[in-house]
Amino acid sequence: MKAGDRVRAVFMPQLRDDLRLGMKNYVIERGVFIAAWIIEAGEPYAGQWAMLAPRWWPCEWVPLCDLVEVEQLQGSAAPAHEVKP
Repeated sequence: MKAGDRVRAVFMPQLRDDLRLGMKNYVIERGVFIAAWIIEAGEPYAGQWAMLAPRWWPCEWVPLCDLVEVEQLQGSAAPAHEVKP
C-alpha cells in the first residue's frame, strides 16, 4: 500500500471502548478509505496506515487494522473521497 491508495472496506474496530463520539453508529459500515500516512512510533496504532474516512463520518481517519473485507480500488483518490460508495 502507498499514500493515496483507495480501498473499500467495512469498519470493524478492534477496540470499541475508545471510539470517538458518534463512531459506534458506523461499526460494520462499508466505505471508501484513502491511505494517508503511516502512524508514527509511540502513538496508538504505530506502524499502521492512517486511512482517511469518508467525509460524512464523524472522524478524520481510522487505522487500517480497524478495517475488514478490504478491497483495493483502482484510480485516483480524490473522487472516491467525495462520493458515497
